[in-house]
Amino acid sequence: IWRRVAQDVNRPFRLLHDCDEVIPAHILQTEGCKDILLTVLFLPGYAVVTWGDSDAGGDSSGVAEKLAKGVTAVVGNNCAFAALRGCGQVVTWGRSERGGAINDNSTRLRLQSGVARLYCNESAFAAIKETGEVVTWGRADNGGDSRKVANDISEDIVSISSTSSAFAALKNTGQVITWGRMLYGGNSAEVARSLESGVQSITSNPCAFV
Repeated sequence: IWRRVAQDVNRPFRLLHDCDEVIPAHILQTEGCKDILLTVLFLPGYAVVTWGDSDAGGDSSGVAEKLAKGVTAVVGNNCAFAALRGCGQVVTWGRSERGGAINDNSTRLRLQSGVARLYCNESAFAAIKETGEVVTWGRADNGGDSRKVANDISEDIVSISSTSSAFAALKNTGQVITWGRMLYGGNSAEVARSLESGVQSITSNPCAFV
């Protein structure tokens, strides 16, 4: 079920803080995955403390300096985490194949600044930049590779929803763009005409989108 309306959903993003600035409590946010296997704790400042399976994100010593202050949001998939700093920089740790490391130089550079929101599914991450561009990484077939829809998500994206293995992005025109595993909603070709414009919001469960 895809709901269509005429209302414009444009919500511009704006970064408010430097990477080392102390973030007021009301700015702190957590978005994304429902099934986080490890634990992350924000401390006043805002620093991040992690524990649990060291290979899957419980050990963040490799990025400890960047997590010491200025973190505004954290999302986690099954085996990795991504943190957003106040200046729009993304910091990742955990299993490499799940997005804990960013091996592509172009992707790494695009995540150094200007990121406004983070999202994830079971094994991949997606970030919306201030410009409305989407950057993805993690397991390729589960949405970490978005090259097939790169032109469609290069601007004007206002929100992202996810199933366990796919993503759906909403543009400010009401158009929906999907990628990831077909059986989990990554291919919306059958309802493409209904998703061309006027969609107000997207909801998901682990296997499908609405």
